[in-house]
Amino acid sequence: MRSFNPKIFFICTLVLIVLTIPCYYAVRSYELGHTEGFGITVIFAKLFYVLRFPTHAFMKSTFQTNGLPLFITGLVINCCLYGLLLERIIESSKKSDKE
Repeated sequence: MRSFNPKIFFICTLVLIVLTIPCYYAVRSYELGHTEGFGITVIFAKLFYVLRFPTHAFMKSTFQTNGLPLFITGLVINCCLYGLLLERIIESSKKSDKE
């Protein structure tokens, strides 16, 4: 197993956090009925359900009833988990390329 690369982790996490912001607004717009059933807004809205997976799926009542700061904290935790997963995938692909 290769060593952890914090630069790749930080970049992946930052990209996911930046991607989560328009996804959140797309979900809000879609739920309020401001968009039609097609287009990039719907794609972002469906992607948001993936990006909020571990924390918001297993502890839904905790993150949705205790306010926006806890909700955002859960999203950041998810982005960090996905950033770690992506970093491991990138590092393992580098290892297989060298062999």
